[in-house]
Amino acid sequence: MSEKKLYSWIFYITLFGLCFVLANHTSGYDYDLWARIIVGKVFWATGHVLKHDFLSYTPSHIWYDHEWGSGTFCFYPVQLLFGPIGLVVLQAVFIYLTFFFCIKTIKLRMGEKYSHNILLFMLTLFVYNRCICLPVRCQMFTFLFVSIVIYILERARVGKNKTLIILPFLILIWNNLHGGVVSGLGIIFMYAVGEMLSRRPFKKYLITLACSLPLLIINPYGIKYLDFLFMATTMQRQDIIEFWSVFHPFHFKKCINFFCWSGVVILVEAFFLLKGLVQKGFVRFVKEFDYTKWIILVVTGYLGFSHVKLIPIFMISALCFCYENVYKLVPKSDLCKVWSLIFVYILIAGVGIFAPTTAKATWAMYPLKEVEFIRMNDLKGRAIVSYGHGSYCTYKFFPNLKVYMDGRYEEVWDEEIFMHLKVFQEMGYAWGEILVRYPADVIMIEKNSPVYNYIEKEFPEWKLVYEGDISGVFIKNPKPLSEYKLPPEDIEYYQKTMFDTDITQEFLKDYIPKFMKSEEYNAK
Repeated sequence: MSEKKLYSWIFYITLFGLCFVLANHTSGYDYDLWARIIVGKVFWATGHVLKHDFLSYTPSHIWYDHEWGSGTFCFYPVQLLFGPIGLVVLQAVFIYLTFFFCIKTIKLRMGEKYSHNILLFMLTLFVYNRCICLPVRCQMFTFLFVSIVIYILERARVGKNKTLIILPFLILIWNNLHGGVVSGLGIIFMYAVGEMLSRRPFKKYLITLACSLPLLIINPYGIKYLDFLFMATTMQRQDIIEFWSVFHPFHFKKCINFFCWSGVVILVEAFFLLKGLVQKGFVRFVKEFDYTKWIILVVTGYLGFSHVKLIPIFMISALCFCYENVYKLVPKSDLCKVWSLIFVYILIAGVGIFAPTTAKATWAMYPLKEVEFIRMNDLKGRAIVSYGHGSYCTYKFFPNLKVYMDGRYEEVWDEEIFMHLKVFQEMGYAWGEILVRYPADVIMIEKNSPVYNYIEKEFPEWKLVYEGDISGVFIKNPKPLSEYKLPPEDIEYYQKTMFDTDITQEFLKDYIPKFMKSEEYNAK
C-alpha cells in the first residue's frame, strides 16, 4: 500500500472516529424522535401509515406525516434491534457519510491538487455540532442527501451526466423520509440557473428537475400531499425556536463559533475574488465567474443565517465549494499532516471514543422525574404539557393519558390549537380558555413559563403535587400529597428506562382497529 493510500485510510478512519465522538456526546435526543418511533411501531403493527391522529385528545385534521419513512424504516427498527448504541452509531454514520460526499465533491473540483487535511474537517465538524447539537432527527436525511445531490450535480458539470439518473429516485426516497426534499429540488434548479448564466449546458438540470417533480405524488397521501408540503415549507413558524435567526438573542451566543467559521470562509472567498479580479481583469473575470457556486452559497447562506436549523445546509455547501480556497492558505508539509493526526487522536482519546453509550437521559433536556411521577402514580385522562415535551410525554403516557398536542404541529393540527397552548404558557389574553374548551386532568408545565405561578391562584381546584427539575405537575382536586409515590433520583434508572413505553406492537394491533371504529375517530 502506497504512503498516500495509507494516509487516506487513516484520514477516513479518523474522520469516522470524530463523528462517533460527536454523536456519542450529543446532549440529548431530538424532541420529535419519540413520535417517529411511534409511527414506526404503528406501521409494523398494522401494515399501513395511519392518516388520523389517535395520540391526542384535541380536534385534528388528516395526519400528513412527511417523515413517516424515517421512523418506519430507520429510527424504530434501529432502536428496537440495537437500542441506544444503535442510534448513536446511526447518527455517526449519517454525519460521516455527509462529510464523505462533501469530500468527494471537493476532490472532483480540485482534482490532483486535493489533499486531506483533518484539521479543516475537524473544525467544520466542531462548528457543525455546536450549532445544531446533532440530535437524532429526520433532518439527518436532508443533510446527507444535500451532500449527495451536490456531488452528482458537480459530476454533471464536468460531463459525467449518467449519474443524473440517480436524482429522481433519490428525490422519491427523500420525499418519504423528510420534507426537506424541497431543498434538493431547489439546488437542482439553482444549478440550472447558474449554468445558464455561465453559458454552459443547463437543460440537463431542467430535465432532471422535470423528471423529479412528478415523483413527489408517490407517497401515502397522493397528490393532496403537495398542498401540505407547500404549506409546511412556506409556514413562518415564528414561535418555533429553531426557525429563528442566528442573530436572535436566544441563539446569538450559541452561534459565535458559526460566526467565526463563516467569517473566515467569507474573508477567504472575498480575498480570492479580489485576486482573480486583479489578475484577470473585469471582462475575463465576469466571463469565467462561477455563477452556480455563488448562487448556491448566497441562497443557502441567507437561509442558514435566517433559520438556525438550516445552518448545516449552508455549511455543507460552503465546505464543498470553499474548501479549495481555504486549503490554499494552509501549510502543505507532511509534518502538518502528521501533527494534525496526532492532535486528533489525542482529542479522541481525551473525549473518550470508548465512553459507555447509554440512553441520553438528561435532567436539563427532559422532565424525566416529572414524567416518571405521573407514570408511577397511574394518572389517567387528559394532559396539557409544553409543546417541546409533547412527543416524549405521548410516548411515555399513552394510553393512560392523552396529551393536548405534541411536536407534530402542522402535520396534525390547525394553527388555532397551537396558539391556545402558546397563549396559555405565556399568559396571554384569556390564557385560561384552554382549560374551558379542552378540559384536562393533568397539567405538566415548565417552571420558567409565566403561567406556572398563577395556575393555583386563578384556578384553586388545581394543585401542584410534584415539582421536578424542569416542570411541575398540577392535578385537579388531588388526593393528599403523602399518598403519592415519588420518582427515583438516580440518573442511571432513567438511562435504563428512557425507552420503556406501553405503546407496543401487540398493543397497537388491538388498539388501532378499535380506535378506527370509535366515536373519537369520527370526531377527529
